[in-house]
Amino acid sequence: MHVDLPGEYKLDVEPIAGLDAELVEIGVQYWSLTGVDQYGEPTWETSVKSIDTRGRGQANVVAAAAVRAVLPDVQCGGCGEPLRLRSRSSLSDVLSGRATQCVDCDPKLMQRAAAVVAPETEESRQRRVEQQRRKEQERQLREGYQRGLELWHSHQRDVIRTDFLEERRRGEIPLASVRAELTTLALLRFAAQVDPMPPMDQWHHPFPFHSGIGIGPLINEAQGAGLVLPDSSTPSNAFVWDPPSFEEAWSEAGGNPDKLELPKLTTSYYPHRTFLRIPFGSNSDEGRALLDAHLCERLNPANMTAQRQEDLLTFAHEILVAEATRWFRRELERHNLPEVSENHAPRLTEAVERLVAEHSLGFAYYLGWKAAKTAAAAAQANPRAPLRNMTTHGLNMFERDAQQALDSQASTPREFDESQYLPLAAMTKTLFYSILSSDPMRTSLAAARAAMPTPVPVMVSNELEPREPEWRTAGFRRGTSNWVEFAGNSAAELLQRAATYLANLERDIPIMVPSMHWEILPSEYDTVYGLRVEFDGVDLTQLPTEARTDIDTVETDTERENGTAPESSQLASSDSENDNEVGDGEPGGR
Repeated sequence: MHVDLPGEYKLDVEPIAGLDAELVEIGVQYWSLTGVDQYGEPTWETSVKSIDTRGRGQANVVAAAAVRAVLPDVQCGGCGEPLRLRSRSSLSDVLSGRATQCVDCDPKLMQRAAAVVAPETEESRQRRVEQQRRKEQERQLREGYQRGLELWHSHQRDVIRTDFLEERRRGEIPLASVRAELTTLALLRFAAQVDPMPPMDQWHHPFPFHSGIGIGPLINEAQGAGLVLPDSSTPSNAFVWDPPSFEEAWSEAGGNPDKLELPKLTTSYYPHRTFLRIPFGSNSDEGRALLDAHLCERLNPANMTAQRQEDLLTFAHEILVAEATRWFRRELERHNLPEVSENHAPRLTEAVERLVAEHSLGFAYYLGWKAAKTAAAAAQANPRAPLRNMTTHGLNMFERDAQQALDSQASTPREFDESQYLPLAAMTKTLFYSILSSDPMRTSLAAARAAMPTPVPVMVSNELEPREPEWRTAGFRRGTSNWVEFAGNSAAELLQRAATYLANLERDIPIMVPSMHWEILPSEYDTVYGLRVEFDGVDLTQLPTEARTDIDTVETDTERENGTAPESSQLASSDSENDNEVGDGEPGGR
């Protein structure tokens, strides 16, 4: 074999006469040169690791025993003869201008090469065959493992594409809870404006949601409501599979690809790794605009019922508590103090909850800064005291100052602004700036509650429409919703009256109750409490008024004392052909 090289070098590969053809073949394969790259390094047809020496030893030793790679125009620095290369690295040295010696001037290499061509005993032959068999078996296992792994990943990608196909777009945006809608709005406002939304660990905003509130449940609630969906480009490691890993399935299959159990997608996933898409509109930009407008309309406090306003305020309180707690812990860390111990954590949470209920988040920041600074000063003044005791001292200071603030109700408390080193979470900014139109650093729960507009009456609410239950039994006509409304000033009396009404009704009619809705009525109503019970499969004419049942014969202890009779109930009905249509009243909550 003859190859021309740069610099007028020539490489001749010559087999040694009288040797086994198998050895010569290995030697020729070892010196199978294809050329020289742009850096002047030789390139080879087969890598050293890919050369099968049939158990004869290392590839360069077998090549030295079977062939001679000669550079006729280069002399060996040792013997002065034309250079017979020892290995591939020797050729690299020559092309780089470095000195090297030939194979015959390396006695150790020649000794090892002589052992390769020496007559083989039966014992060494069997050992070589066994070694070759094990090597072949390992190769087959590696190929089978790789084939099974590729099949596993391919099946996962197919399942994800099938379950979350992008072309499956929805027409109408579903109604959801306050938490799900606010979570989705924060996703829209703070995620990168690309489709699909990148996973949260790739966001430019460092703190999208509060870990104390529960990132996973928030994203899952938004996804479960159908406001956002996982995109088909989501990597497989964002989901939980059954079996959970390829290694476990491969072990169960005993290393046989034909027995490999392919993974099935479960309902669990990792929100931080999930790409999300908006399943509305003809394209992503239109869907984003439609969903943003829908959520802004739904989350406008002026469009909410009293219950949804209360849900919004409850969530706002949780967010204020999470922000204040995160600030206090950051201040402890900044002053090189340990975290609040586990047994004292409930004290911190309780103090923060009471404080932000009446005072602004900026004031809570100030008290947290003051307490941590005082604790750090105490740690410096008492270097022998355990640092965990100084953290407890800071917590005691925070509790005391919070209680004093609640007792005194100072008219002009000191308030901090948002820290550039600890920015507010995306959820916080979305809620206060976009929904409540207020500065979160100057807002308390009491202030947010006082700014709430008059809630929408229940009769014109946009609450969740009831969906067709999966467990609906045969014999009930779909699309029929009949409501019985109860009202009164005593919650106990109201519940007892409703129970008695149902008990009398069930004696005569096979009814189903898909939902009930409890409401605290606005102050302009004559009564305080309202209860609405939905019946299905029953005509309006079959529902008696409360006075026509035995309810009027049942007296509570309060009625015996006051001599009052229960107020009458009202009936409402809707017979629609659409499962999602209900009566004129508010649909039952789900």
